[in-house]
Amino acid sequence: MGVTRRFWGEAGLVVVLAGLAVLFARPILLVGAAGVAGWLLTRQYAFVRSVSKVSSDLAVAQSASKGALRVGDESRVLLDAELPQPAPFTIDFEANPPVGLEVRESDTDEVTENDADEVAETGLRASLSAGQRAAATAFAVRCPLAGAFEFDRPTASVTDRTGRFRATFPAGSELDLTVNPRGPRNVHVGAGGEAVQAPFGEYASDDTGPGFELTGIRSYVPGDEVNHIDWNATARLGEPHVRKFETTTERASVLLVDCRSSMADGAEGETKFDYVRQVALAVVEHARDRGDPLALYAVGDDGLLVDQSPTTTEEGYRLIERRLRALEPEEITDDSGKRTEAISPATARRRAQRLHGEDSAFADRLEPFFADADPYVERVTDDPLFRVARTRLDQLHGAVTVVALTDDTRRTETREVTKIARRGDDHLRAFLTPTALFEDEADLEASYDRYADFERFRRELANLDRVTAFEVGPGDRVEALLAANRMQKRARRGA
Repeated sequence: MGVTRRFWGEAGLVVVLAGLAVLFARPILLVGAAGVAGWLLTRQYAFVRSVSKVSSDLAVAQSASKGALRVGDESRVLLDAELPQPAPFTIDFEANPPVGLEVRESDTDEVTENDADEVAETGLRASLSAGQRAAATAFAVRCPLAGAFEFDRPTASVTDRTGRFRATFPAGSELDLTVNPRGPRNVHVGAGGEAVQAPFGEYASDDTGPGFELTGIRSYVPGDEVNHIDWNATARLGEPHVRKFETTTERASVLLVDCRSSMADGAEGETKFDYVRQVALAVVEHARDRGDPLALYAVGDDGLLVDQSPTTTEEGYRLIERRLRALEPEEITDDSGKRTEAISPATARRRAQRLHGEDSAFADRLEPFFADADPYVERVTDDPLFRVARTRLDQLHGAVTVVALTDDTRRTETREVTKIARRGDDHLRAFLTPTALFEDEADLEASYDRYADFERFRRELANLDRVTAFEVGPGDRVEALLAANRMQKRARRGA
């Protein structure tokens, strides 16, 4: 609790009266000082009791029109307060948005359309006047950066009717807001230009999948999975039969994500990495639904960026999702389209030193990002994807399905990773981004030739035991290359 200047003026009067009573030996002045002091204490006690009751009865709610949004989108935040009885004094309450969000006033009509009895305002602050029971305010937030943001509990401030006492206390609950990076909308996952059904979770392969063992065959019944049909037995017995499986050991999934510079190819928000990130997030969701162990290893140009061992907890899945959303390839693209290098550890250290001396909320928000100047968990000197795959996969026990997300620029290294990932009973699901789909070239014929060369490489991998390989990229670009090739073939036949 705090006091105002008016209180200190009256408290000073008590001191003056007491001093004069002693100085002039006038007891009546001392009685007056005691009376004023008693009156002030009584008012203070009554105010404390009122604040205590208001703080326990006051319901302050924060809600967002969009709990999850994309970078650059807006979400309207409504802050409303309500008391079961009229307020004994004016109550001011204020939202506390986190640093990094851009705030603007919202439209007043948006606040009152659902509750005409509310006292509607706009902005971060609103007041519940004495004698009223409800008030509300609304504002819009926009974030230029991806991440998880948390609004602190709103702050309520009260002042008694006489203006002598004031108090401030937190009210209501926090509000979480997730801002996802802008990513590609037309994600194509397939093989040879043909999209596959449900590739993210089911992986669309001919094998039995992780955690199952073939135990025999039986007659087909409606509802059985089509990919479980045993065509040899069906042809031999003259009627459809399916393979029977039973669950065996638990199989862990390992996300091996390439964040090296070649994954930055493409337009902003539609790079190779943006596409494989969508696949990786879908794999996380699939693992969560099935309760499968999931690990994440992200590799940069110089080594290991993320080292997340297998987890089956909800918090573990959320941590992997947050790390995937925060990852970016080693090279970035500025607004002009010119390729620039990511900041070096030395540059990060210099920026951290400059921020250290600043006393502002913005500096406090940014300093942790530059304080850890070297983001690498482990550095390797050559073939980082191969080295990380070899060292980390050897540490895992039991059956493993490796989900590798990379491009086609380092084919020899990818072949070596394939050998490691399918040792023993392990499986590999490779999601590859063809460079030909991310080239900004008008020569579709030349791009198709490079795409066809990638397709031969993908088939080479897919023909290996316990390996399934898919292409990942912009669907419209795939369609354009295939259409150009069909037109070229018709032109040749016509000639």
